[in-house]
Amino acid sequence: MTSKPVQVAPDLIDVGRPLLWPLYSATHTLLAPQGHVVQTEGECERFRAQGYYHPPERLEERFISEGAALDSLSPINPFTEYGFLLVALERTLDALARGQNDARQRLMDLVQRVRLAGMSNPDACLALVHVYAARPSVHEQALFYALLCWFVGTELECGEEALQQLVAAALSANIALMPFQDRLNASRAKLSEQQRVIIRRHPQRSAEVVAAAGITDKPITNAIRQHHEECDGNGYPDGLQARDISQHARILALAERYVALITRRAYRDRYRTDDALRYLLDAAREDPQKAHYRALYNTLTIHPPGALVQLRNGETAVIAKRATEERPLELVCIANPQGHVYLDPFKRRDDGSHTLIEQTVVTEPRPSLDLARLLG
Repeated sequence: MTSKPVQVAPDLIDVGRPLLWPLYSATHTLLAPQGHVVQTEGECERFRAQGYYHPPERLEERFISEGAALDSLSPINPFTEYGFLLVALERTLDALARGQNDARQRLMDLVQRVRLAGMSNPDACLALVHVYAARPSVHEQALFYALLCWFVGTELECGEEALQQLVAAALSANIALMPFQDRLNASRAKLSEQQRVIIRRHPQRSAEVVAAAGITDKPITNAIRQHHEECDGNGYPDGLQARDISQHARILALAERYVALITRRAYRDRYRTDDALRYLLDAAREDPQKAHYRALYNTLTIHPPGALVQLRNGETAVIAKRATEERPLELVCIANPQGHVYLDPFKRRDDGSHTLIEQTVVTEPRPSLDLARLLG
């Protein structure tokens, strides 16, 4: 039984922003696939007037028990799960902010869902980060932090409990900043003193909100409070030195920085994914603890899924799967050398020498993709 279609909220459709769900007409005709980027105001208005999506059915019942063994659960499709995760995250953070009795259970259930997505299809999860980083909401950014933290923590061989705590911290670390975050990101002006106070207080305030909701695990609250501390003591709110900053906080800070770099700000364009990685690896020279930087690089590789590249023959392609010891790099060609979009995109594979790729690129607006068909 499928869920009843719901007309899409106008604020979910904007020029330059990839669609979170496939959009259908009232007669169930597909208007645009998930990942389609709205190119014009006219198209935007048409989708707002005519677009419907199928929300997750019985959302609350889809949570996973905190004690469930992830390896015993059926894999999920991160693309079809994406909208559900965002809805669940928004409801979970609202429950935390209100101090609801079920707030902890909601958060830990969502942690398990994020981790199950990462286990089910790592490349698809990383593709989500890079496709939707073009114009992410505050909840999307929090989800990106959580996914990257799970991958980096897994690469570092963190234990089961530590991984849960790390992802929980990533999902909730900016709960006190979220009401202001969009305005801050969109501002070209120099920050006011009041804005600076909000930013510098949000780690402490977020930790207090989470603790008041019954989540008092020290690894979680410490990671939230410390995720803007710097190894040289110039961070905030407490000016901690490197030895006093928890590993969870370091991983979370790195995930936040990477997402910030590949996301457009009012005062600068998005970084290319390879430039963002180089920027962070340069910063690692000043940090006495470098393992989490290496883990992020190993997770993403220089060509992460969802990144756009220009091939040596002039074609534009999107990375579909990272190169591993077992398989070559896989990419999907989406436009010819003249920039004309292929009606039927096709796959190419790099044998490991990376001779196909000329450079990573960033385009505004990002080209449209049919996520499930091209990268699923």
